[in-house]
Amino acid sequence: MEKLLPWKITMFCTLIVVSTASQNFNFGSFIHSPIYSKSNGGEEQRELHRQKRQDVTLGISPVEYTVAVEISLPDSSLLEALRSYLNSLSFPVSVNASDSAVNISSIDVTTVCTSGGPQGTHCSCESGYEWPASACRAAPACPSAAPAGESCPCLVQRPPRGTYCQPQSAGVPFIYIIKMSVRLDKDFEDDLRNLSSSMFKRYKSDLEKAPAMRTDVSCTCSSSRHKPETVFAFTKGYKSLPGFRSVKVAGFRPGSIMVQYELTSAVNMPPESANTDAAEALDRSYKIVPTSFEVSSMEVHGGTNISISPDDIFEGDTVTMTCESNSSLGATWHFPETFSRGRELPKNDTIDGKSTSTLKITNIKLEDAGYYRCSFMEWINNVSVIHVAGTNITVSPIKIVPSEDVVIVCNGDTKELSCCTDRDMQFFTYYWKINGAINISGTTTATHNCTKYLLQANESQCPADKSATKTDYTCELNTTNGARKHKVISVTYFRVAKKVACNSSEIGTGEDGAELTRPCRNEANHPVRGSITYKCKHNLWEIVGNSCLAVPVDNLLSAAESLVSSPEQKKNLPEFLSHLNRTIKQQQQSMKAVANLKAVVEILNMVSVVPVAAERETMENFLSTVDTVISSPAKTWKDFVNGTSQLLASVEQFSGSLQPINNSIPSISYDNLQLKGVVIDKSKVSDYDESFTFSKPSNLSGSVLINEAKIETGISTIISVAYSSLGPIIPQYKKMDEFIVNGLVMTTLINANSSLSEEFRIIMTFMKDNKTLKNPRCVFWNFSFSEDGGGWDVTGCETTENGDNVTCSCNHLTSFSILMSPGHDPWDTLDYMSYIGVSISILSLVACIGIEFVVWKSVTKARISYMRHVCILNIAISLLIADVWFIVVAAMHDTNTKMDQAWLCIAAAFFVQFFYLCVFFWMLTLGLMVFYHIVFIVHNASKTIMKALSFCLGYFCPLAISAITVSSTHPHYTRKKVCLLNWDESRALLALVIPAMIIVAVNVIVTIVVIAKMQRRSIGEKSINKEKSSLYRITKCIGVLTSLLGLTWLFGLATVIPGSPRAFHYLFTLFNAFQGLFILLLGILSDRTVWEALWKKCSLSSWSSQHTKSTSQGMSAPMLSISSPFSKTLNNWFGKTGKYQVSSTEPASSSASESTSKAYSLLN
Repeated sequence: MEKLLPWKITMFCTLIVVSTASQNFNFGSFIHSPIYSKSNGGEEQRELHRQKRQDVTLGISPVEYTVAVEISLPDSSLLEALRSYLNSLSFPVSVNASDSAVNISSIDVTTVCTSGGPQGTHCSCESGYEWPASACRAAPACPSAAPAGESCPCLVQRPPRGTYCQPQSAGVPFIYIIKMSVRLDKDFEDDLRNLSSSMFKRYKSDLEKAPAMRTDVSCTCSSSRHKPETVFAFTKGYKSLPGFRSVKVAGFRPGSIMVQYELTSAVNMPPESANTDAAEALDRSYKIVPTSFEVSSMEVHGGTNISISPDDIFEGDTVTMTCESNSSLGATWHFPETFSRGRELPKNDTIDGKSTSTLKITNIKLEDAGYYRCSFMEWINNVSVIHVAGTNITVSPIKIVPSEDVVIVCNGDTKELSCCTDRDMQFFTYYWKINGAINISGTTTATHNCTKYLLQANESQCPADKSATKTDYTCELNTTNGARKHKVISVTYFRVAKKVACNSSEIGTGEDGAELTRPCRNEANHPVRGSITYKCKHNLWEIVGNSCLAVPVDNLLSAAESLVSSPEQKKNLPEFLSHLNRTIKQQQQSMKAVANLKAVVEILNMVSVVPVAAERETMENFLSTVDTVISSPAKTWKDFVNGTSQLLASVEQFSGSLQPINNSIPSISYDNLQLKGVVIDKSKVSDYDESFTFSKPSNLSGSVLINEAKIETGISTIISVAYSSLGPIIPQYKKMDEFIVNGLVMTTLINANSSLSEEFRIIMTFMKDNKTLKNPRCVFWNFSFSEDGGGWDVTGCETTENGDNVTCSCNHLTSFSILMSPGHDPWDTLDYMSYIGVSISILSLVACIGIEFVVWKSVTKARISYMRHVCILNIAISLLIADVWFIVVAAMHDTNTKMDQAWLCIAAAFFVQFFYLCVFFWMLTLGLMVFYHIVFIVHNASKTIMKALSFCLGYFCPLAISAITVSSTHPHYTRKKVCLLNWDESRALLALVIPAMIIVAVNVIVTIVVIAKMQRRSIGEKSINKEKSSLYRITKCIGVLTSLLGLTWLFGLATVIPGSPRAFHYLFTLFNAFQGLFILLLGILSDRTVWEALWKKCSLSSWSSQHTKSTSQGMSAPMLSISSPFSKTLNNWFGKTGKYQVSSTEPASSSASESTSKAYSLLN
């Protein structure tokens, strides 16, 4: 039987080809070469020697053979037709031959030889194959093939018979990614579309993983069972395939449930034979359909070569990419997302039996950098096979740093112009061009990264009429591929007669006040790049700007810019951070220079936004770099404006970009900072409680506590960073320049996917650094203070002092610390002034009301005076009640009194708002009345109408505003910790501020009108005494109106302006806290008629007669009559007297006379 098999196999292959293709092809001959057999792990060679390409399972036969068949074609055009036909066959093909069954698993074309034609004989290998080294040494290789002695893809003559292309060596690996699908007989659910859903993760995990039991046999032949070992379910099914690498589930789609997965292998083996094993490895509850396995496509990585020219690409170059494959189809090119189309020129061709595609990109730009991929697609057995190759392109800018403009005195003076770049000059061709009135040529030299131009000017070369003219010297750098960049340096030539203030052989010449920029000077073992700016002062050049960067730091900056623009930034970041950390530690002395410090912080800021896995080494490299730069001198940080703010932002961004590994964040600790983090699962309720302790440079500690119930997302990543020595180098916000950082600076972040509840609070405890400081304040770093680059802010934080510790409770997240001052808090002075002033104001208002009741009848005989005192009395009553409520609310806040019922707090805030509005509206009433009687002197209105309008305006409008406010802003009518109008959530405070400011603005206009009227002197008032009297009246008028019309509230506008002087705060507190006192002094006691009435009331005779009269009237009048004492009291309270009837009106002549003679009685 064994003797018969070789010729059976040969005849079988021949019959297959002849029977299926004889109608389409005219074959010359069939030549049978080698046959291999494989049985029971051994291998037996038949006839010629040839390596097995791969093990092919032929059905269930214990013997496997690889047969090589050589086919001669009379016409080379039939080659593609043969390829297409073989690709269309469905494997395996079963054939019954005599007494045995034979299955053909695959037929592959390995070698193609063409003879004749202009190119002679060429023998090339198909995709995945190559000529062995012996064949390459025996015969010349095709043009552009590998050198002799190595494997090669093409030969120019036919090798000895029996020698064919072999599978490519391990040095050129092939990777086959087969995209497959299988159906689960279950209903599809939408959660399977969401990659982050629990159902998707469970299905993916269960499909990829399955428990397998492993049994080991001992020497006694008894079996021992071990714990379950987790293996991939599909891995278990497909691992028997030759070259198997991995298999992963990619997703799900409807159609019952279609599972899409990818099988990766190093050998092109059909996966059908392993599908059954894969189905059996999966849990039966998933109801996999064994017959539904299907291959959709296959990607082949390897065998397709891509090359780029030139190797170093600069902006503006013309770049050529060449892609070669054994596939006969044209290539498709894939570009980066940032590539701007319209400049690419693809061209497809076939050379030596291979498909070649050339892509030419003209004038390449920086944004064209990225990953380019070419792919060749062909169809085999209704499966798309894509041959893929790709490469990453980096485009570098041509950076030219020219020397600054110079001045040359035409007396033999020499100057050297230079253009330097960050690359070696061997990449460029450099030119110098001259354009100007004085064209003096120089000598060109070059160093490894600079081209220099030495100029020397004599007096004969500088005409007198062209002195002080400029000549442009242009340095231009070109590449051989089209890139070009240039810079212009201006040279000013002067005759000797020019006055020169500063002259240096190294720096140059200039007048007083002139500025020159020169390249940085390289020091021994410390090469630098950049420039220094000098200014001529007092006949000497002084440095006013320095941007010199150490070369290693400059290289890191360029590498960081390339990294963040690379499509593989996440992959390359760990290696870059390692290099960054090593370099910065070596260059630690360079961190004393502001330019180097700025560059490193900029690097950290750029790379901090790149998402990165939370691996310990990666985190240590980043934070170690931060620790190094924090150690830089405080003076350097002081000169680096906004430096610490940028550093804080970088660390925050880096912490937010960390992606936990196995739901954990490693803890990192250095001298200047520490990082701790956790991943909290909602299913495991726990608080976030982390503490930090530093032993050096200062013994400080702190802790962070977040209640888990305040975080509403299922899984949350919380990271905290503590800094021990950031306080001395962080700048103070100008509003808090009297305070200093007196503890750790701690930053806490929660991942962006987490949501915080409305009651969220973060509790932090800070240990005091200096125990002698006072007035602790919990603050956070507010990056929005852009004018100052950020600053400390107290918004949203509450402070509690506990001995040597300070506890902060805040309702938001960012960087926190505590500020303390060496002395008394200046803002506490304002609090004391407010309490004292309001207390005195209350006493003064009580006195005002008492005096009004005593002198009411005497001072309200005239109609104008009557309305004036009505307004003053109601202003005093409203302000008294408002001040009392203000004291109650302030006392509740200072003693931390907790309100058990919210309506009590709302009631307190309502009365404060209502009565302060009453004060303002009665001031408006008084202002309008003054305006009416001054402007409309002859016109008189009914006193009843005036009283009705006054009370409506004074009480009804405030009541309406207060009621609307409390109803529309509930439940955010009051603040959370004090019973005053809310600002943050509802802006309820505007309901008090806006009416008050409008009323004050109206009263300001009234005051201006009154002063203008008083300046109009009567005829004959020409004497000095009259002038002094007029000035006195105006001054008195301003004082009275300022207190009665509320003009002092204008200082409140100045206090809300950021950065306003503290003097405005003191003035605002002084005038408004003591407003009751000013009303008593300027509104009541400054009135002459009030003093006269008080004097009369105080005389014994007057008091006796008045008492007798009142007693007799009280005995005879009814209690509720207009003349009874009780009724008088009520009438006086509401602005009535016993003298006038409610409906009475006065004669027009009398009214006109009174108005004329008492025009300014309101001001007396």
